[in-house]
Amino acid sequence: MVDNGLEATGKDCNSECLTPADCCELPVELHASLIAESCADLAELLDGVACDTAVAGTLNASRCFAQATYCECGKTTWACTEGQCVYTAACTKAAFNTPGGCPTFTRSGTSLATPCDTTGTKKCTPEAAPAGCKTDAQCDAKVVADSPPLAPETCATGECTCFKATGACYRKCNEDLDCPLHYTCDMKTTVCVADTQCTSDAQCVTTFNDINYKCLDGICDVECDNDRDCNGGSLTEGAFTQVCTTEKRCKPAGCTKDSECPGKPGNNARMFCGDTPAFMSAAGIHSATTD
Repeated sequence: MVDNGLEATGKDCNSECLTPADCCELPVELHASLIAESCADLAELLDGVACDTAVAGTLNASRCFAQATYCECGKTTWACTEGQCVYTAACTKAAFNTPGGCPTFTRSGTSLATPCDTTGTKKCTPEAAPAGCKTDAQCDAKVVADSPPLAPETCATGECTCFKATGACYRKCNEDLDCPLHYTCDMKTTVCVADTQCTSDAQCVTTFNDINYKCLDGICDVECDNDRDCNGGSLTEGAFTQVCTTEKRCKPAGCTKDSECPGKPGNNARMFCGDTPAFMSAAGIHSATTD
């Protein structure tokens, strides 16, 4: 038996922020277009430039916006939501990377593609649904509950249903085919609900092509007795990534401090050890994926 005696931390290295201040950093993805690799470069390039009168679409306008957005952030420029940077400053133009517009990247290089709502909220992110929505109509133009905060999706008119148990908005389904795998359409609430994934161990072994999988409470999962069971017998080879819990289930070991987190692949942006995000507001509930 091999067991390190560790418990899963419930944290991972996917957080780009722990506080709003962490979001104030120039993304590597903008270095080439700005011809600047740091806030110090921008300050030098903009010395003597009147950002208030910079013409939209020009290089100086983009530099002015980047400086205000990533270098001289105010208290309302960014929010840190579930470890992700969310742009919260007011906007006036349906354009990107120009004064009054919206940004295209967060500090870690995650793409942002939501333009300014110039006629409504004057924000670059859509409104969340009213707290405790009671009717489907209240969901129109509001955020879909299980969409990620980095790329919030909105409900088109008549597209969503108010799941009254939680007061959240989900894309409604009409049949099982509208739902993701292992979900069925609950015709009463018109949301996708978790379906029984299996009825036998053999079904799970076949599905995952792994003899270690069993049917546990209707879900295919690995039942473990020790940490070796969760790591393919590779604990002595430096590949320890999972721990066996007291419930005999394998879970990611997780991180305990920021220094354990590597740079983000592609741009080497520093990430933080934070709570694993949970985008779904109700366990076992999911929006329709098609219609």
